[in-house]
Amino acid sequence: MLDEYRAHLATSRAATTTSSYLRVASKFVAWQGDRPLTAALVTQYTVELMQHHARTSAHTIVAALRVYLRWLESVGAAPAGFVTQCPKPPRAHETVPRVATAEETAALIRAVGRPYDLAFLLMSTLGLRVTEVVTLSWGDMDVTAGTLAVSRKGGKRMELPVAQISPQVQTLLMERRPGHSGWMFPSRRGSHLTADAVRKTITRVCERLGLRHINPHAMRHQFAHRATLDAVPTKALSMALGHSNLAVTDKYQKQLSGVDVIRAGFEGRACSIITSAATN
Repeated sequence: MLDEYRAHLATSRAATTTSSYLRVASKFVAWQGDRPLTAALVTQYTVELMQHHARTSAHTIVAALRVYLRWLESVGAAPAGFVTQCPKPPRAHETVPRVATAEETAALIRAVGRPYDLAFLLMSTLGLRVTEVVTLSWGDMDVTAGTLAVSRKGGKRMELPVAQISPQVQTLLMERRPGHSGWMFPSRRGSHLTADAVRKTITRVCERLGLRHINPHAMRHQFAHRATLDAVPTKALSMALGHSNLAVTDKYQKQLSGVDVIRAGFEGRACSIITSAATN
């Protein structure tokens, strides 16, 4: 079976991935021995993994194991729906979202000029995803209502009250609005800019200015961070960010609040620590 599995992996996976996945499957088969394959057995194996491996490593191993189990399903060596009865990969440790500061964003905006300055503002002051920004057209803007219609995940459309959230962005949109409804961020090929082009621009400018690396999502987090400090209700922030449920937004708010707890705790201490170290 493992030889067949190796051949299957080789048709769609890179050599290193094939080797890694096959190693995981081989260890499980050796551990299983002559025992019948059951969801309870896979659960027991997962528990042992958690006891002997770091959480991140266990996550990777279980994810690879599930690829093997799905293959067993596909060749009839495991009953249909077997994988759904087995444990999912344990969640890796969560990290605190990276938040771009107002100073960092301002420096980037000054350095890039048009049209990236507007793109950065839309992410940092309205909380838009980079994919939402690059696909905007001038027809999405309602001058009379002061709103911007944004295409969210899942094909949903949402009108954001730009004038209320960010008068600065509203003014810039009015100044640059052309007499047609083409792309807001056109590319040289006649389509719109790609999200990758925005990411690369941010990386390049950060390196040139000597700033820490910032990605587009760090600018989106800047908006969420400021809203959290201003005690914006979770439901309102969730709608503004285009989250699928309140639980996601609630997690964001707790994590972003944690950033300020840390900052407040170290306020004024960093300089004294550095000065003391330099003196000694």
